Order: sequence, then structure tokens, then C-alpha cells
Amino acid sequence: MSMEELANHVIAVSQENNLSVSNLELQKILYFTLRNSRNVLDEEEIKDTYDEPFLAWPYGPVAQRQNRRFRSFGCSPIIGIFDKVPKYEPLNPIVLHFLKINLFKMVDASHTHKFWKENSAAIKSGRRDIKYPLDEVLR
Repeated sequence: MSMEELANHVIAVSQENNLSVSNLELQKILYFTLRNSRNVLDEEEIKDTYDEPFLAWPYGPVAQRQNRRFRSFGCSPIIGIFDKVPKYEPLNPIVLHFLKINLFKMVDASHTHKFWKENSAAIKSGRRDIKYPLDEVLR
């Protein structure tokens, strides 16, 4: 399990439900899905998934490798063939919930979290290398 697999799963779920997802939306959905996964996945599954830390960026948490994978789509919906991952099926209600939330509501919500607020001055001054510890993602 990995962030790449979770990203693929999120996109596959969006496509299966005739919902679109842009790269920036994907970044927020990855973050909020993992943040809300404690009651669905066990601790080891969460740790295995979080093989790529989120970075604190101006529009909230970003999984940089996943951002690079999909940046060519810009703000357009991500297209392609993506497979769901059976181990992430229990996360589908969470994924679907966040697929229906306005992107900028998710951005604003991520800015209220302690870790982002504590690092906001550095983020606003251009730092892009501040890594979210897993415990802050799950807070």
C-alpha cells in the first residue's frame, strides 16, 4: 500500500461514480481521507500508506510525487484508467464524501489545522519543504 495506490483508488472511485477530480482536489482528498482513516484502517495500514509525506504548501497539504504525476492535467479533471485497491474499499464512503466537497472549502479547512497554522509564515514566504508528520495528519 502506498500514496500512489491511494491516489489511484481515489481517482477510480471518482470515475466509477461519475465524479471528476482535479490534481489539487486529489491532493486535498488524499489528505482528508488519510486524516479520517483511523476508524477504518489499522495503524500499520496507515503507516504503510503514508510512504510519501504531505508537504505544507499555500493551498494546503500536497503529496509531491502524486502532484508531479498529475500536474499536466492542471485544473482539469484527471483522466485515464485507474484501478481501485481492495484494501482501500472501506475508505470509499470517506472518499465519496470529500469528492462532493468544494475544493476551496477543503483548502480553507486544511488551513485551520494546527500544523499548517504553526508553519503558515514559512509557507507564505515560499517554503515548500515542510513535511507533515503522520501524527499531525491524523490529529
